[in-house]
Amino acid sequence: MRRLILPLLLLWCSIVCAQNDCHIAPLFGRYAVWENATEVKMSGKALKTYRLNVFHSLEIRQPSASVVADIEQQVRADARTAVCHEQNEQDGRLCYGLYELKSKKKYAYIFYRNSADRLTLIYLQGPATVDELRRFFKK
Repeated sequence: MRRLILPLLLLWCSIVCAQNDCHIAPLFGRYAVWENATEVKMSGKALKTYRLNVFHSLEIRQPSASVVADIEQQVRADARTAVCHEQNEQDGRLCYGLYELKSKKKYAYIFYRNSADRLTLIYLQGPATVDELRRFFKK
């Protein structure tokens, strides 16, 4: 049991520390406990095929306007420091965004999508490039 605790603690710390520089980091803890939200955290061997070290997602079904505004504000704050980005807005609202963040050792990305009934926020980290991620997620 003790052999398991230390690696799990280190894994959790690496995920938290990786996101701490992001404005979106607190959003995962804030909204993940909601009944209409789903949070997924992955790292390790499961992501090796995708050349990623960290996958952290939050999906909220039927988000209220205030929740959308809060999340969008934090995504836009991170977008201001992004090295590269593509986004789509409609009527002044952010509908889609893919942002490559400055990172010392590895690539880090934020993916955001707000559709009519669902909001998705994903943080990715690892050596994969934007083009590789696009290919993986098109499959």
